[in-house]
Amino acid sequence: MVDHRARNDVVLGRSGEALKAPGRGERYDRPTATESEELRRLRKENAELKRANEILKAASVEIADVHIASGGTCGGPRVAAPGRSCRASGSSG
Repeated sequence: MVDHRARNDVVLGRSGEALKAPGRGERYDRPTATESEELRRLRKENAELKRANEILKAASVEIADVHIASGGTCGGPRVAAPGRSCRASGSSG
C-alpha cells in the first residue's frame, strides 16, 4: 500500500523535520524570518503607495476644479478658445 502523505511530502518538498508536530504555542503556519522581513517591507511599501495615491487623488480633484472653473478650456491637449483665459496658468487667450 502506498503512503500518499509521504509521497505528497516529497512532491511538495517537505521534510520530516518540517512535518514534526509543533511544540506548545507553535504553529505550522508561522512565517520564517525571511518571510517576516518581506512582509514588513511590503507593508511599508503599501503604506507609501497609499499615501502617494491620496496625494494624486487630491491633486486630480484640484485640477478638475480649475478645469471646471475655467469653463473646461484649461490644460490637456485642447487649446483655450480665443478670448477665453485659463485661470490656472494666469495666461489669457
